[in-house]
Amino acid sequence: MTDSLKEQLNDAGFQTQQLGKDVLVSEFGGRVLALMPDGQSNLLWINPEVFSNFNHIKKCGEWPNLGGERLWISPEVDSNIGNPKDFWGSYRVPSEMDPAHYSLILQPRRTSGCWSTEMEIPWLRSKAKIQLKIGRSIQVETKAPFPIDTSVHYAGYSLSSTLQIIEAPADARPCLWHIVQIPNGGVVDTKVFPGANPKSFIGTPQWKRLNKECISTPTETEESFKWSLTASEARCIMLYTRKLENGDSSLLVRTFPVTTNSDYSDCPAYDLEQTGHMCQVFVGDDQIGSFSEMEFHAPSLSQTNPGPTNTRCQAHGFIGSENAIQHIYNKFFKQ
Repeated sequence: MTDSLKEQLNDAGFQTQQLGKDVLVSEFGGRVLALMPDGQSNLLWINPEVFSNFNHIKKCGEWPNLGGERLWISPEVDSNIGNPKDFWGSYRVPSEMDPAHYSLILQPRRTSGCWSTEMEIPWLRSKAKIQLKIGRSIQVETKAPFPIDTSVHYAGYSLSSTLQIIEAPADARPCLWHIVQIPNGGVVDTKVFPGANPKSFIGTPQWKRLNKECISTPTETEESFKWSLTASEARCIMLYTRKLENGDSSLLVRTFPVTTNSDYSDCPAYDLEQTGHMCQVFVGDDQIGSFSEMEFHAPSLSQTNPGPTNTRCQAHGFIGSENAIQHIYNKFFKQ
């Protein structure tokens, strides 16, 4: 049950709050930690070390990879990569960005809440700092977007996030970077425009084209990889299907906005001029952890357009028989 997971996390020192029946959130790290349509199976990945060693993770000074859904700032070459020619050797997650210093306020009915924070992080290519203001609101979705079979369990939420520049280098183009961590063992299908060709950001991506409108990525790998699509290639929806231990199937649907005429500033570390990237899948190997990520970026801001700007996305979770889940998958994909 959701209560049991909440108790396990709280016993480990990681205080969480429950929204509705099936969603857990955290002030620390500004996370959505659990989406549990059947009250038992979490469709999001939580780092197993959190349950036994949270206080160490919190105090060790390294990035606390907690899991769940988080919000970072991109481009990655400005926020995380000190030397694009030495990707992993120079990679760092500034604590000012994650876990940051979020405050969380829940509404009286405990079906919605708001995070807020201000952060000042190094803007690496500019060798300066950028100061940003972030607001996020979450609303539990109690009904599926369309009628579903009574045998299928559903849980969902919508997130609205705002970004505003307080102070920034002249060339800074910061973006909201939404990241959902999922347990490995399934397949991420991404709806695309015909001709879309994912670019490698990390390693050698493993994907296949199911048809002219779908890129499919299994979340199992011996070596971590990440691919990316531009705004002219991606089509607002990613679907993650996975077989559960009890024989049921799960479906996590991520919907997000794509505006082809906006400025998206994320780019691969090996080609800093190749901007426009906004939809990505990362698959981690056993050394990093048995998780993958579904990611999207919002349009960038600048000194001439400092915001605030708002981005709204949704997560829909389903658990049921394989046939029932396939039927729901087909409905989403045809929208």
